[in-house]
Amino acid sequence: MPDTGIIKRAPINRAPTPLEVSQWRSLLAEQERMNDKIFALDLIVECLTIRVKFCVENGLSLPFADPADLEQRYLKLKQFQGNVNIAIAGARSHEYGAYWRDNDFDIIDPSQQLGALFIPIAIGVVILAGCFATIWQIEKGHKSVTAEYKKLNAATENFLCKDPGSSVCKKWNVVKKEQHIEEKESFGDSLKSGLTKGLTIGVALVAGLIAFTVWRKS
Repeated sequence: MPDTGIIKRAPINRAPTPLEVSQWRSLLAEQERMNDKIFALDLIVECLTIRVKFCVENGLSLPFADPADLEQRYLKLKQFQGNVNIAIAGARSHEYGAYWRDNDFDIIDPSQQLGALFIPIAIGVVILAGCFATIWQIEKGHKSVTAEYKKLNAATENFLCKDPGSSVCKKWNVVKKEQHIEEKESFGDSLKSGLTKGLTIGVALVAGLIAFTVWRKS
């Protein structure tokens, strides 16, 4: 038979403990909550980007200083989120292993080929140290970054419609409706608060909402 390049792993000689199984399930639930919250933040950032773009295109000065530091903190959160998702995905596919240590999981690329999710030895390259701790840090940073982006959105909205009868406000309201700003902000709030569960469901709901709105206009 031709060489497929697939390495067959030797099985680990012990079953996972009940603690490992229950804590892994808890970790997957925390991962989902983390992804929901970051997706909600993505929507808030997208709304601010649309508002800023409108101001620039219409020659309006922004009602706040360049939030370069805030943007970097947001991008850092996205990077950490990606690291967590890649590490957990690698463990679930058995490319990596999950090692339970000090009430947390380390994700390790083992020096031996071990065909199981949970590994009993910490030998290899650490891909992610402390999954629960990392997610906790992401959620801690998420709270402050989200609050600041919401303030910028509110300040820009008030700036654009400080005079509701002005041509700028009327023009903005047209763009605001076309870009589904209110729907995105409302959905982001419900996702962040836990009223809506699951990123996949969330994306489908947003897509469905936009499609329904377009259908009603046609």
